[in-house]
Amino acid sequence: TCMVPPLQTLTDMLDTLNLRCCVEKAFLFDVVSKTYLATDSSPVDLAMYELCSDMLDVVIDVSCIYSQSEGYDPKSSCIIRLSTGMVLYLSEVGPYMALVCCMWELSFDKRGLIDYNLQMFKETVEKVFAGPEAAAAVGSGTWQHQKLIGGTEDAASRGEGSGPSNTAAQY
Repeated sequence: TCMVPPLQTLTDMLDTLNLRCCVEKAFLFDVVSKTYLATDSSPVDLAMYELCSDMLDVVIDVSCIYSQSEGYDPKSSCIIRLSTGMVLYLSEVGPYMALVCCMWELSFDKRGLIDYNLQMFKETVEKVFAGPEAAAAVGSGTWQHQKLIGGTEDAASRGEGSGPSNTAAQY
């Protein structure tokens, strides 16, 4: 059996998350091996990947020192603001996975929207990794999808400027 669910399902989920939260690039990392399991469909910039991987190393090192549990704390999160105006946001997605999102600081001002959508993403990823039937259902659209909110195309479709909206989208 395949250890990683269909890659296209994860890629589509990351693309939707990026669209709804104005994320430039997202990586879903395996915390133990520090390799990414999936990324969105935009091209991978090696320097950005290395920066995100280094961020994961720092979070693991700090967790090992200050966490109540041994090693990586599955409730870890981290925000790093770069001098370029980019923000790196790491959030756990389970005991051995972490999501690192790269976005412009202006997009990060919608932190509540981002946190809500990340929670929906986490819940969906748990179901995808639950087994092949769940992964197939998510990929085919037959599963009851969690809803994400926000994104620029919602406002554009209503003739408004960019920003969060009350319109919900599905994975």
